Amino acid sequence: MTNAGKRILHSAEHSAAAEAIAGHEDLLREILLRLPIESLLRFSYARRHNPNNEPSGLLLNHDCTDFQFVPFNNDGDGDHSKVSLSHPIGRRVKILQSCNGLLLCSSTSFTSSTAKNRGFQYNICNPTTKQFTTLRFPTPEFKTSLIAVNLAFDLLKSPHYKLICIWDVNSDSPTYQIDVYSSETCSLKPPASGENPLTFTAPPGIVFRRPIYCNGAIHWLSEGKTSLYFDAHTERLKTMPMPPFHEGFDFDYNVRYFGESRGHLHLIVTDEPFIMEFDILELKTDYSGWFIRYHVILDAVTRTFPEMTWVFNRIFEGPSVLCVNLAAKEEESILVLFVSGIAISFNLNNKTSEEICFLLPCYKIALDYEWVDAFQYIGGLFQI
Repeated sequence: MTNAGKRILHSAEHSAAAEAIAGHEDLLREILLRLPIESLLRFSYARRHNPNNEPSGLLLNHDCTDFQFVPFNNDGDGDHSKVSLSHPIGRRVKILQSCNGLLLCSSTSFTSSTAKNRGFQYNICNPTTKQFTTLRFPTPEFKTSLIAVNLAFDLLKSPHYKLICIWDVNSDSPTYQIDVYSSETCSLKPPASGENPLTFTAPPGIVFRRPIYCNGAIHWLSEGKTSLYFDAHTERLKTMPMPPFHEGFDFDYNVRYFGESRGHLHLIVTDEPFIMEFDILELKTDYSGWFIRYHVILDAVTRTFPEMTWVFNRIFEGPSVLCVNLAAKEEESILVLFVSGIAISFNLNNKTSEEICFLLPCYKIALDYEWVDAFQYIGGLFQI
């Protein structure tokens, strides 16, 4: 039997074993009893509030291996403590992406004396079980540069994940190459098993390092009229529209949020550094354009929390949007905000707000959290 055949058989055996364990209540109880207590509490919280395997909260990047957990439903019995993701070999872990229960984390390995072993090291992590898989993609003689790795995973479709690797092949022009790593075959190949690499020219200002996985595809924003997305199933690159931007649009300055919830892509773009009124845009399901899903005015939040420091040294300290979370019931959809050290839940329909939890300052000089620091948390005991 080939190695690929053995891997597929091995995966099938794992799936059968998982089903057998799930149906054996006593055995499942024994496994849960052996989990670290914080993992067990967080999994219990997730299952009680997410029976459909939906995100139960956010993990926030921090300048260490501990990540703060912000629950979506604050009913007083959730575990609001930190989540430790210390790598087994002791490296610091930085979350790059969250995708349906898995985290893509990073570290670098340039200490080897040979170019063959130097490169970027990535960790696929299940934050509930703390299981890690480590991968390294050496840059061959540094003639090409690996600028981003994106994670595509959906347990409802497959137990295997894919990593989309984007290489800069021409420093003088926006020309890139895509290769795909599959956990099913444990190999890095051109997309769709092609013999030749997928090379393409990208729209201006495209940002590969802030991907959003939605409906089986990896989506990227750009500063042009169009951008790109990559279908992880067909392994084909496709075009999507961008909203009309003003002249001088800058991704880091103007984009206040880009994320996914319940199969919908959302985008918040503003002209000002601090926001109190804005639109939440949503991409149409046929990719024909964007429309306004919500118009948000946050004046009510200042009335609910008058004790907060909204002005600091004569500079307005506005809230940061951490997440747009659509609920099964429209009236329960929320916006998660961060301001003055507190995470706040803002109901998008009745405009009420409530405190979720206090947060420790992150590593940034401004001591502030933004959407790029927040990652969906979905509890699950599946194996990677």
